[in-house]
Amino acid sequence: MDTDELRVAKDGKWLGVNARHIDLCRARWLRRRNRMPEEQEVPEHRGQHCYACQYWMPIGGALIDEFGICSNAASPFDRTARGRDDGCDRFAALT
Repeated sequence: MDTDELRVAKDGKWLGVNARHIDLCRARWLRRRNRMPEEQEVPEHRGQHCYACQYWMPIGGALIDEFGICSNAASPFDRTARGRDDGCDRFAALT
């Protein structure tokens, strides 16, 4: 087994360190985008990227620079992994 294939903590829990799994997550989450990159340039969406929203919660690990979790209860994406450059109509600017 490849050393990156599966890493487990002493208590037997998977640590999420698996390059293939990370790549599959990235691809799956990007397919679930709300706004395609070209839609982000529409004037009413400009600057309203998830990473600039006050409800953005970055995730750790290998995907920290690309994805986070939406924590806006008013958003249809609450509790879901979102790409940093995605966006929705419930965007709330950082204050």
